[in-house]
Amino acid sequence: MLAWALVGTAVLSGCNKTYSDVLASVADKLDRGAYSGACTEGEDYLRGKPDGSGRLAWALAKACAQTGDADQTISYIGQAIRAHAASGVDAMNEPLLEPLHTDPRFVALAAGTDASVPPLPGTVQRAAAPSVSAAIGEGGVEARAGDVSVKLPN
Repeated sequence: MLAWALVGTAVLSGCNKTYSDVLASVADKLDRGAYSGACTEGEDYLRGKPDGSGRLAWALAKACAQTGDADQTISYIGQAIRAHAASGVDAMNEPLLEPLHTDPRFVALAAGTDASVPPLPGTVQRAAAPSVSAAIGEGGVEARAGDVSVKLPN
């Protein structure tokens, strides 16, 4: 009897959903602006499971950014970048991640200077030139690399 109760609980809690089902549902919630629901569903599914593809982590990063959970957002961005489901350019261009643009951890991930994010396979990792810098101030984020300068306002 207890076994059937546990099976029923698993089915009701969504344990029988596939990764694709959860990813589609989270994407739908993102599209509808149901960010908290997207975070809850995705986090419940991933609890104790790795996200090898990083696609769900990328979706959860966008949802969590909109709920104000910066720590969780940074974690999911890192997972997505490490799995090569997203890049630093993707992170900088994603409107839902704008609340994190002034977070130094976000800047490090987006710039590719976070040591926990490996380079793409087949690329050469070069040391940063002395003319590379990033600064966060009241006016926003400013990054420079050689002759290129980018400024993102708050």
